[in-house]
Amino acid sequence: MKQPEQRASASPPDEFVSRNYPINDEIAFQRKSWRFERIGWFLLVLIVLLTLLGLFSKGPLSTGHVSTADGALRVEYQRFQRHGAHGQLVVTVHVAPSSSAAVRFSPQLLENFTLEGIYPEPLHSSTQQGGLLLESRADTQGALKFYLALRPEGLGSIRQSVRLNEQTVEFFQFIYP
Repeated sequence: MKQPEQRASASPPDEFVSRNYPINDEIAFQRKSWRFERIGWFLLVLIVLLTLLGLFSKGPLSTGHVSTADGALRVEYQRFQRHGAHGQLVVTVHVAPSSSAAVRFSPQLLENFTLEGIYPEPLHSSTQQGGLLLESRADTQGALKFYLALRPEGLGSIRQSVRLNEQTVEFFQFIYP
């Protein structure tokens, strides 16, 4: 018995064409699902990279600072924090050597955060107009630094301000649930 001759010029079957034999294929649907899968992998890698960079906690994207034009007041803060997690606010003041300085925080600090500690202890602290006022004396170089240990209680975007004499700096923080 003689085998049928195969044509040498016949091209192999196209793998990306729908067919019914040996199984029922829906290549158009398969291509859509592959595209959806690639988009999912891309989004997953993007979320992991943003997490490593600090979008959801500490990191380069989260660390922020603002200061006045002359540098007399500088505030270091975290742009992104989690509700109930510990955070820190660092306020640096430059005034005349050994003089006293009063730093005033906006009411949003006390409304949206639990103040767990102030280091070093200020000479005087009080609330004024719903905000927090801290007074202390600068060192012999004129520097004064406050470390505020905070725990966020609010959610969403929070606008805060810190004031030294007539100079004010404003910054935004976002609190995740």
